[in-house]
Amino acid sequence: MSLLQQFATHPLFIESLLVVSGLGFLLFTSSYVVNSALNYAEAKDGGNGRSSKEGFVIGKSENILVFVLVFSGELTALALIFAAQNITTRESDNDLFPSYVLVGTIVNFTYSLVISFLTVELISLV
Repeated sequence: MSLLQQFATHPLFIESLLVVSGLGFLLFTSSYVVNSALNYAEAKDGGNGRSSKEGFVIGKSENILVFVLVFSGELTALALIFAAQNITTRESDNDLFPSYVLVGTIVNFTYSLVISFLTVELISLV
């Protein structure tokens, strides 16, 4: 068996590849999932079509945070995300309706949890 074959079949390499793949999949697909949910909510709500680049950055940061916390087993720390978003929403100048922000947050958070737990489960199979 060549050195490259040994490296490619090493469990640590496979686990690392799964972590990077899981996080990459989460980051590249979460916008679609969240936007689909928000479009559905806007259609039901009469929608004002508001979105922002800040929301995109916050969403991606949330994806990474959830992924890292789930991967490291720090599930209780996930409450910090909700607490921070709750404080921020209360202090905002009501640019976005609370239901719009809530839909985006809940969908993104739930999707991040699902992909993170699936990645952890795939790693446990290796």
